[in-house]
Amino acid sequence: MKLSVIVPLLNESENLPELYKRLTSVITKEFSDFDREIVFIDDGSSDNSYSIIEGFQTNDSCIKSIQLSRNFGHHNAVAAGIDNVDGDFIVVMDADLQDRPEDIPPLYKKLSEGFDVVYGVKEHNNTTLFKTIASKIFWWLLGKISEQEINANQSSLRIFTKPVLKALQKIKESNRFYAALFCWVGFKQTSVKVEHDKRHQGSSKYSFLKLFTLAINAIIGFSNKPLYFIFLSGIFILFLSLMFFFLLLSGFNNPLLSLFSLITGGLILVSLGTVGIYVERLFQQSLNRPLYIIKKKSGFDVP
Repeated sequence: MKLSVIVPLLNESENLPELYKRLTSVITKEFSDFDREIVFIDDGSSDNSYSIIEGFQTNDSCIKSIQLSRNFGHHNAVAAGIDNVDGDFIVVMDADLQDRPEDIPPLYKKLSEGFDVVYGVKEHNNTTLFKTIASKIFWWLLGKISEQEINANQSSLRIFTKPVLKALQKIKESNRFYAALFCWVGFKQTSVKVEHDKRHQGSSKYSFLKLFTLAINAIIGFSNKPLYFIFLSGIFILFLSLMFFFLLLSGFNNPLLSLFSLITGGLILVSLGTVGIYVERLFQQSLNRPLYIIKKKSGFDVP
């Protein structure tokens, strides 16, 4: 049996030594009967993260590394890991130690009860108030709009079996949100409550813009409900427009008409923008560009 651990990262040089220490300690102790590999995916770091990983490799044959040619984004870095591992059980976790290596054994124990995917659900969200509120809004909105039943407040930490790995390797979408993709592929899934620690060192690589883009990709990628909402809104606006038109003809003049015009214009722009995002996704998919480009790969068997 083989355990593969996928760790995507960007500029995590401050966290890598502690992560390596704790992660190798856990899997050496708890998975001693397994073949083991830890695959670090450097998503275009500008610090010395990749050099540190290469240092790990000099003394540990379990360490493998993939350096991408630039920053392709967290979910595409995860895709690079998924495409290059072959374990019977696969773990995905972040490198900032908010996902705790010590939670991997409990997730595996739950998986052994007959599940194919077990993901962590944050028991306490140790982050800023703004991100906590934004996260709650995002998961609530995604749950209402998405056509998948997605458990809220998921962490990046999860473990899954080889059949799930093979299913994920077949997906060719250019915009990815793995919490929803895991739901989409099916299989028997459950969750385990985990502690979500504070970032060990450094700062988050997710800016507000990146978080907003991720939310849009997640919603647009797994639901067509926004399009139906636009259609119904259009009917409603048309009805109100006709009503106000006849009121104008009858001599009715009120500041509410100006307010209505502003709101209508805003709804039209939002609707056009939403449709534009769907079209842009189709355009990006039609280009058929790779999700990532590997600059360097080390520790893997040469085919």
